[in-house]
Amino acid sequence: MSGENKIKLSRRDRILEAARKVFLRESYTGASMESVARKAGVSKQTIYNHFANKDELFRALVLDICAEFGTTLGDHPWHMDQPPEQVLTLFGEMVLRKMSCPDIMNLHRLLQLEGRNHPSLAESFYKFGPDSTARWLTTYLEARVGEGQLQISEPRIAAEQFVTMLMGHLRLRHLLGFTPAPDASERSRYVTSAVSIFLNGVRPR
Repeated sequence: MSGENKIKLSRRDRILEAARKVFLRESYTGASMESVARKAGVSKQTIYNHFANKDELFRALVLDICAEFGTTLGDHPWHMDQPPEQVLTLFGEMVLRKMSCPDIMNLHRLLQLEGRNHPSLAESFYKFGPDSTARWLTTYLEARVGEGQLQISEPRIAAEQFVTMLMGHLRLRHLLGFTPAPDASERSRYVTSAVSIFLNGVRPR
């Protein structure tokens, strides 16, 4: 990579980091390209050299946050042939931990406010975040069904239901601001219960 390209990449990363702080603090409507430029330490024109408008910048931010989530999922030391209880527990703890982190929580709040006015942004988040996560789990469940370890007629629905079990009231209370983010002990108890209930319903009789 040339020195010029490294500088461009560095500037783009700085812009995205600044956009994360500004958008998640001030909301999409309240954020401005000027405030992002100030936070990034660049000119507004520099931002427009990388992103055509605020919509494009926000979409890039959403995809950047989702990419972090996807990388975490892909980097876990599991294999598709590991037993369901082990994989579902690792998967559940990772998903609940990541979905309770401040950036993801603030992004959810932001999209709940802005999603109706900017449906393409909400669709991008869903496609590269929750939908990607559910597709990964669907693939794993289909493999276990094929081997006779699990009995599931619609693996995609089952995957979505398992992820929903993980979210539950534990995360809802945090999303609404009633409680702090769940700690490791709370997450572990919630995941253990969800895995037990789920597997009791899908193991062959």
